[in-house]
Amino acid sequence: MVAAMTSTAESSTVSVRSLRERATATATALVRLVVRRARKVTLWQAVLGLAIFGYVWYFTKTSLEIHHGLGTSAYDFGLYDQGVWLLSRLKAPFVTLMGRNLFGDHTSFIMLFLVPVYWVFPTAGALLFTQSAALGAGAIPIFLYARQRLGSEAIATLLGVAYLLHPIVGWTNFEQFHPDSFLGVFIGFAIYFAINERWRPYAVFVVLALLVKEDVSLIVVPLGVWVAFRRIGPWGWPRSCLAWATPFLPRLSLSAHRPGCRLSIRGGFPLGVQPDSLRGRSSDRGSYSTI
Repeated sequence: MVAAMTSTAESSTVSVRSLRERATATATALVRLVVRRARKVTLWQAVLGLAIFGYVWYFTKTSLEIHHGLGTSAYDFGLYDQGVWLLSRLKAPFVTLMGRNLFGDHTSFIMLFLVPVYWVFPTAGALLFTQSAALGAGAIPIFLYARQRLGSEAIATLLGVAYLLHPIVGWTNFEQFHPDSFLGVFIGFAIYFAINERWRPYAVFVVLALLVKEDVSLIVVPLGVWVAFRRIGPWGWPRSCLAWATPFLPRLSLSAHRPGCRLSIRGGFPLGVQPDSLRGRSSDRGSYSTI
């Protein structure tokens, strides 16, 4: 019996030791990979990286200060915060402020990607940081294309920094929270990969852009037509036709009724435009519906 206990203890010690060795080997390999990649980073790439880091830090910090100073409002910050928080708790994203489902207002399914962030950081700062990071990352495709076109990393870095310093980008960052902030990096990379005829990443970023909002097809359709005519890629006409047809497809209409929520399918309007006469209250009971 003592021998059995001794052998069990020895086997457990060996297993722990082997786990430690594997963890050490994995950590060492990761460190070597990071060092190897860091050696390939040029001076101007490091400058752009620092500029993006500084942008994200400053605008996240300032946006949080505005929020803590009661500078944000329920529209449009509060409704996204409540909707994503409910999704992170595996509940229907019924926004009490609007009286309807979060996706009944806009088809911003990109917000589903923020649910894991709320599992770790279920705070208002998560949205503000994500928005700043997305806007800051928009400088990357500008840098890549400018470097390829001009053959100078210095000029490409200056153009990327000029994007970060543009007043429109900064004011967009301060304007509450909007999923549209992701379009800069998504459309930027889609154009960059289309120019280089790399169709798989192009398709990925086009799909991500279409998940931001229903009217993004106004940007994707011309891009798909340009790809079809100028780049003759396999993603040209199919991508353009799909993007053009998206607003006409039957859309999810969430009619919120007290105390529950009813789900129905209704036909969409061209380009997501809905007559004002059909907006707002659908009955005197306080129910709301959107196309």
